[in-house]
Amino acid sequence: MISALRLLVGCLGILVTLKSETAAPHVHRLEIADCDDVAFGPEGDLYLACHSPEDRLQIDVRGAKAVPDEMDGYVLRFNPQTGKLIYAHSNWR
Repeated sequence: MISALRLLVGCLGILVTLKSETAAPHVHRLEIADCDDVAFGPEGDLYLACHSPEDRLQIDVRGAKAVPDEMDGYVLRFNPQTGKLIYAHSNWR
């Protein structure tokens, strides 16, 4: 599972480089279990659909986990120009 996440992060770096010629590639360590989908938004930001039993991200996650230590869904938003994680949300109820 960790190697799949490393592969995803590597692919994200490639996608960010291809999407914006002026953006320097960035690599992020996401301490969540798995990301299943990636999309570019209309403003150029990168969105990830993920799930994990815990969230240890560099920003606060909006929404409270329904049950601690159980899988929960997340949406993460990266700005490819700055390489920063700008949004994380987990409250789906």
